[in-house]
Amino acid sequence: MSKKLFLIASLFASLVITACGGGNKTPDGGDEGPKYYSVSEAIEIANQVGEEGTPERQYVTGVVDRVTNSTYGEMYITDGTKEIHIYGLYSSDGTVSYADMSEKPYKGDTVYVLATISIFKGAPDLGKAWLVKFDAKPKEAEDLSDYVEVDISIAREAEEGEKVIVEGIVGYVTYASGNNPNGIYLLDDKASIYAYGVELAGRVKVGNKVKIAGTKTNYILDSEKGYAEKFGYNGSCQLQETIFIESDEQIHDLPLSWVQESTVKDILDTSVSENITTSIYKVHAYIREVPGVGFTNFYIYDLDDKTGSYCYSLNNGHDFDYLKEYDGKICLVYLSPLNCKATNSSAYFRFIPVKVEAEDFVFDKSYAAEFAIKYYVKDQFLSSYNSDPSLVLPAKFSHEGFGISDVVITYSSSDEKTLWFVNDGDNVVMHVYGSGDVNVTVKATYMTYEYQIVVPINVDADIGPIEALTVKQAIETEDGNEVTVKGIVASGTVNQAGFYLIDETGVIAVRMDATELKELKLGNEVIVKGTRKHVKKDGSSNMGQSCIDGATTVVNLFGEHDYSKASFVTTKSFEDILTLKGTYAIEDWSTTVFVAKAYLVKVEGTHSTNYYLCPTDEYDKNNCFYLYAGSGSQYSSFDIFLHEEVTIEFILCDWNSKSEYRACLISVSDKTQSLVNNYNFKG
Repeated sequence: MSKKLFLIASLFASLVITACGGGNKTPDGGDEGPKYYSVSEAIEIANQVGEEGTPERQYVTGVVDRVTNSTYGEMYITDGTKEIHIYGLYSSDGTVSYADMSEKPYKGDTVYVLATISIFKGAPDLGKAWLVKFDAKPKEAEDLSDYVEVDISIAREAEEGEKVIVEGIVGYVTYASGNNPNGIYLLDDKASIYAYGVELAGRVKVGNKVKIAGTKTNYILDSEKGYAEKFGYNGSCQLQETIFIESDEQIHDLPLSWVQESTVKDILDTSVSENITTSIYKVHAYIREVPGVGFTNFYIYDLDDKTGSYCYSLNNGHDFDYLKEYDGKICLVYLSPLNCKATNSSAYFRFIPVKVEAEDFVFDKSYAAEFAIKYYVKDQFLSSYNSDPSLVLPAKFSHEGFGISDVVITYSSSDEKTLWFVNDGDNVVMHVYGSGDVNVTVKATYMTYEYQIVVPINVDADIGPIEALTVKQAIETEDGNEVTVKGIVASGTVNQAGFYLIDETGVIAVRMDATELKELKLGNEVIVKGTRKHVKKDGSSNMGQSCIDGATTVVNLFGEHDYSKASFVTTKSFEDILTLKGTYAIEDWSTTVFVAKAYLVKVEGTHSTNYYLCPTDEYDKNNCFYLYAGSGSQYSSFDIFLHEEVTIEFILCDWNSKSEYRACLISVSDKTQSLVNNYNFKG
């Protein structure tokens, strides 16, 4: 016998003597049968045997403290002093998984298991655990005296931290990675709310009438709280620290009669400060499946097939696989904005399709006039103009798919000296001059149906000359100073809300709120104001990303201008530029556009797709620039240039204090076509 096995055997002998003398219980509570180690004893054994583990399964008992995966039966059990992890729980013969057990233990139940004992991932663990039996916690054992029973609508308005009991029908189950149920939508005849809880979600089914307790929470990821506050987002309306009380275990129809009819656009246009998260709306919408590498996104789009957002998933989209049959179709969707994604530049709703019904959708032609204005005209207007936009607007609207032809659209101004319209064939061009507040009336007519809106617009085109720096002067300004700069909106900053501002003297990145950015287009001549800054992580020795941060538009001079290339560096070969990749800590190359011949190389992995700039058509990590992106799909429009040597205008960037410079495309050209990076400006 090896020394280690001898020590293990000695330890077992010692523990068995202790167990017998201490009165450890058998499965039936009698004095015969196997003796069970306590959690503390099992931990002692684990620390002795290490990762090698016990050669045979051992009997262990404890009280379930929490279930962390209701699919596999991962849980922690305790003896009141210490706790140990159970990697997965099966029936007494190991043939039935936790999820498929007809009766299974939950929090507060006492379990008796037969399992190997070891150190797993640095902590004591019970592996391959078979459930011998369990003693259910008495119902009356849960102290709910601090909880108040209310309707769901009252729970939604409760203050954070209030403890409530609610009853309703389970409308939807959400999933985390590994198809692990992690929460439910609960509906009554007036409202809905989301309730988070792995154990709760694992023990109910859609249609069950259940009663639960929970703590009202407005949930926001810690990493997003600062951004959320910036945009007034108060968090996702939900219950946490949930306690399952009871279920009738019957399947009921969902109570949806109260659900308000709306549109995807109206939901997305709602201020994120309003308490609409985890409520439900009835909409007609397109469902679109967008496969990625290792994941799939599902989008819910309005009837314009453009306005929408994606379904929120922690399971790489697999929890929405049932939507595949609806891909490309207009469906009746009971849609809920579960939460908001809050970033430095914006906060926007993400969806849960609580229920989807396929329909033979027929567009209501009485809605055609309103549809034309709401989706194709209204959002083209800005609230104010500092210069003449020469804004081109449609005079007619048609939609072949919906059978709509020749919706007539007319425009009129309350002050034609300040704002006026000129007919130009199938379009109308809007001009402004001077200053004043103007009401623009937009009217659409289709057959006998009419719809009109009034758009208030402020014109201040008499603001006079504005002193503005050149881009080069802004670059030379010390960090922390406010700068006002004039230039052309040249290309998008991928994975950042902003653009590269270019004039004949140089180029600099500009970051601004997504709402502000929406009012700009590529080619606009603008004057922007913001803080000169180098973005880098605290404590980083990197030079950082040079930019104008927190920018606002002082004046949009509009137009579709070509950007100047006077400052671009054309004298270096691509191989020469590659030598700059490691100079991130000593030289700031984030304000220099290089022009060189190179290859755009796409590398698809198991879980991601990345793009690189390389001297040949083959990827070599030591001899290529990684294209900075949040997802490779952000560069997918450039796939037309793969596998050929092209002329690339690019700039080096370092937004995240990496160990080498990344690259960002300004444009790519071959012998027949040129494509400017329009990320942030698509559509």
